[in-house]
Amino acid sequence: MSNRKTYTHLSQSDIALQIESLVQAIEKSDAPAFRITQSRSGYERIEATKLSRYFTHIKQMVDLFDERVGYFRFSRFDGFARLWH
Repeated sequence: MSNRKTYTHLSQSDIALQIESLVQAIEKSDAPAFRITQSRSGYERIEATKLSRYFTHIKQMVDLFDERVGYFRFSRFDGFARLWH
């Protein structure tokens, strides 16, 4: 049986809250979002860290600042927006 996570489309206000949580978590952490390790067979594996959970909806977070998507712009998140342009 596979362990699948379903993708949930969040509202614009929920995404804004997710961005705020992500920024706060990054400010308080010096750990990476993911760790890349090698298995014994030589394959690379991606391991989650404490920050990983904040990246579940990263596509929607980035889309919030993409003019082509048509979301309303929040001026207080302009710093986040500059990361993606």
